[in-house]
Amino acid sequence: MNYTLADYHQAGKANWTWLPGHHAGKEGFYLFRKSFIFNKLDKINFYVSGDCRFKLYLDGNLIGTGPVKSFPLFTQLLHLQLEVTPGEHLLAAEVLVWPEGWRNSPAPWSEMHIGGGFYLSGGSEDLDLSTPKGWKCLEDTSRRTLDWRDGGAELFPAGPRDGVDFPKSPGNWRSMAYDDSNWADAVATGISAIWGTSMGDLNCPWQLEMPQVAHQRFTHEPIAAIRHCSNAETALRLDVNGVLAGTLPAGKSLTVLKLNRYFTGLVHLAGKGASGTIKVILSEALGEAGQTPIRIQHDILQVTPTPWSFDSFEMRAGQHLALECDLDAPLTLTELSLQFQTYDFGEFKDYQNPQDPELEHIYQVGIHTARCCAHDTYEDCPYFERLQYSGDTRIQALISYEATGHGALGRKALRDFQRSLMPCGLTRSRFPDILPQVIPGYSLIWILMVEDYDSYFHDEAIVKECYTAMRSVLTYFENRIESATGLSGNPGFWDFTDWQPEWPSGDAARKTGLPTAVNNLFFILALQAMTRFAIQLGETADELRFTNLVRRLSDAINVHCYDEARQSYTDVPGKPWYSRHANALAILAGVATDDRLSAAHAMLLTDAPDVTRCSLYFQFYVLEALRKLGDRDGMYQALLPWRESIRRNPDITTFPEVPTPAHNRSACHAWSAGPVYEILVAKL
Repeated sequence: MNYTLADYHQAGKANWTWLPGHHAGKEGFYLFRKSFIFNKLDKINFYVSGDCRFKLYLDGNLIGTGPVKSFPLFTQLLHLQLEVTPGEHLLAAEVLVWPEGWRNSPAPWSEMHIGGGFYLSGGSEDLDLSTPKGWKCLEDTSRRTLDWRDGGAELFPAGPRDGVDFPKSPGNWRSMAYDDSNWADAVATGISAIWGTSMGDLNCPWQLEMPQVAHQRFTHEPIAAIRHCSNAETALRLDVNGVLAGTLPAGKSLTVLKLNRYFTGLVHLAGKGASGTIKVILSEALGEAGQTPIRIQHDILQVTPTPWSFDSFEMRAGQHLALECDLDAPLTLTELSLQFQTYDFGEFKDYQNPQDPELEHIYQVGIHTARCCAHDTYEDCPYFERLQYSGDTRIQALISYEATGHGALGRKALRDFQRSLMPCGLTRSRFPDILPQVIPGYSLIWILMVEDYDSYFHDEAIVKECYTAMRSVLTYFENRIESATGLSGNPGFWDFTDWQPEWPSGDAARKTGLPTAVNNLFFILALQAMTRFAIQLGETADELRFTNLVRRLSDAINVHCYDEARQSYTDVPGKPWYSRHANALAILAGVATDDRLSAAHAMLLTDAPDVTRCSLYFQFYVLEALRKLGDRDGMYQALLPWRESIRRNPDITTFPEVPTPAHNRSACHAWSAGPVYEILVAKL
């Protein structure tokens, strides 16, 4: 995205603001309001951000959320341009400050923040709406973030749910008619600083970044049906739009609702007439004959007889929605409605296959999986972790590029991982996140992500931006080349390849510390990509270095990681351990010599008991290898795990982390959506 000097000026007119006398790091919910009048039809053009998270409303309607998850030094602005009719109007914002983020804190692991702040810059030609002038503010003491255990889980990296005590509520503060005369005047807490344009010492920690990605997309999501009511006096109904209303009985009750598909988005609930507790539950699974949600997180509402309204602050996710109530009187439920939320890629390509409707079904489920795992970053799963891992993100980004032509979120992911580079020379395996985690092989996959992006969009600028970091990754692996084998040795950290029973913690070396074929083959693939980049950028010395390394490593793998008797590439030197993983990558890297290629090909489709199979994640590389070989029949065979998933559950709308239901942590996992890309690229 290209911005003019006028854009930068418009974005930098404001000051950061906060509540007077309030410590900006104190967790809680904070409210801001500014009313204004237009005498004619006019347009407002402004940039907005906040820390930790914000929701922005115009005349009571949600118009934006943010900021985009990022490293704190790059706090991305949201840009909004709206036409406003003559009359009085209201801008209102709700800002959430998470608790301190660490492993046992309820703060989400994917959020990296500094503390409380709100920023809005711009307005119209005649009216400046910038913070803090004219803005009123209040701490909302009726809301709090729940501890994981309060929300129903021992560990929940995606973040906490909300607790609301409606007797303490400030009321309908998003309404124009609301009286905010007793609210405090917002105060300036820091000047604006646009990344790359500011000089000198700043009096605030945020460096603002101009918008780089599209907005989130919100659409109405109808509820499909009432699945189960534990109390016979429950009297609820769904209207033609899939909105729930009616009566919830006094006492205890559980109402379970059926959703049309896996859901990611916002929940709206409103009612009156009773006091008591309502738990709003989103879950990925049901137990006890489909009547009780399990593996849950829930919001907890303390309701009053006077009318109240609840909107989940952050995105919720799951396949099942339930209300668990304990009320002193019948409660009138005036509305329960949902807004589906996803990144706005635009439309996905249509795919029809009358000859193979099962493959068409796989494509549709894969697309919805991809949508549910893309918001302000790509996510491994929307329910449990909500983290951007490079292993998952490579597959997600390729789906985006091929199925929608949209590259901005992929480009952001490249920058995210480049910004995560550590002094040792590796990127973090997931980013942004508050708990540093390193999977060395994922740094190599990040280099392949840069190559993928460049092959679609021919963006030399991002290649240049990432080049030094990519070279550091290669140096890390080069420095671990063993003299005995010529292979890059144990990379340290978490040496994860894939979730397989034979591989403890996903380690293909099985905790022996031996160099793995998979790491070395990914190393070769990354070196090949970097050779092309070196040629593109005129880095002749690097080109020679990388080419030489490819030759040496390829020879070492063919000497030390090949079993002549078994006719298979091995997972490590000197051990009779075989996998589809190593053979697929040997084909993709061009390491499998002509006399070994057919045997490696056969390994991709064998069911031999001594060959480790691939998960839905790594089966992507098997499909890639078969496509490279031109084996369309083999690709159809390799899609069997997805066919089995939809045969086992024809109502499935997303693909899980692993195909075995008993071992699922996630019913919606992005790394399992790879067939969408393969179906389109191979024209299956």
